[in-house]
Amino acid sequence: MSIEVLPPPSNETLKQIWSYFNLNEQSVKEAVDSLKKWLEMQPHLPNTCEDDALAMWLIRCKNSVERTKESIDMYYTMRTLAPEYLTDRDTRSEWFQKITSLVYCIPMPELTENLDRVIPVGLLDPDATFFNLDLALKALIMHLDVRLHEDYHLSNIGIIDMKNYTLSHVTKITVSQLKKCFVVLFVSGLCFY
Repeated sequence: MSIEVLPPPSNETLKQIWSYFNLNEQSVKEAVDSLKKWLEMQPHLPNTCEDDALAMWLIRCKNSVERTKESIDMYYTMRTLAPEYLTDRDTRSEWFQKITSLVYCIPMPELTENLDRVIPVGLLDPDATFFNLDLALKALIMHLDVRLHEDYHLSNIGIIDMKNYTLSHVTKITVSQLKKCFVVLFVSGLCFY
């Protein structure tokens, strides 16, 4: 899985995304200030979110400050509930090198005309011998963490390339893994659609 830093959005793109939610620079600043004050009053949450990350979180929560608060809270709660996905995150580690030789997830650098981010995802190798959903999810979470802080868009359009998926891959996935995958990605607020 290649984790590439996306180019920052242009001012025009920012304005288009903000206008979609009836926002402007001032209203985004007010919402971010409100979120920062709320974070200061949450002893169980780190108070280290940058303004840009909070603004992007607000956009991903469709301009709902309350939904953004819930999402931030769940995002950090997930870190204590699923530490196996959030430790040993060195991109030079053996597990990371191995999984990135098997799986890809590459956000397209340009947004669609509807301001969506297209993200092709797939397997590079049809041999399921070394496939590990937990490690793939861990790498995906690292990828999403970067995008959470650097990527402005209205929604994600995931394209799953099934070319190299086989029944052998399916037999390596358990129901409990799928449940945890859903919670980590969607309930935590990492994935927005």
